[in-house]
Amino acid sequence: YAGLVLIALELHKLTEGEKFARRLVELEPEKAEYRSMLGSVLMAQGMTEEAEETFNKAIAMQDDCVPGRAGLGHVLMEKGDLAGAEKMFRSCLKEEGATSPAIYSLIQVKKV
Repeated sequence: YAGLVLIALELHKLTEGEKFARRLVELEPEKAEYRSMLGSVLMAQGMTEEAEETFNKAIAMQDDCVPGRAGLGHVLMEKGDLAGAEKMFRSCLKEEGATSPAIYSLIQVKKV
């Protein structure tokens, strides 16, 4: 299902992507990265509150879940909590190092 979520997102089929992501979480509820994937689909649909809850659940399940922290950072940035967003993106860098895509997100926070 993870591949189907990515394909649906690539094709901008967000409703289908959400359906596949929810099924993935249903099948493997212990996987934080799958919850993060669902959060990303929800965020893409403008479902910010549910996305935030989903990312928080992923982080609660696995504290070092970089996709969850990055996703939460984007939610916080959209909500205007730049300090919270920066904290999340910096925690991604701590886990992944200088090659993390979170560097770009951190730069965006600093521009706002």
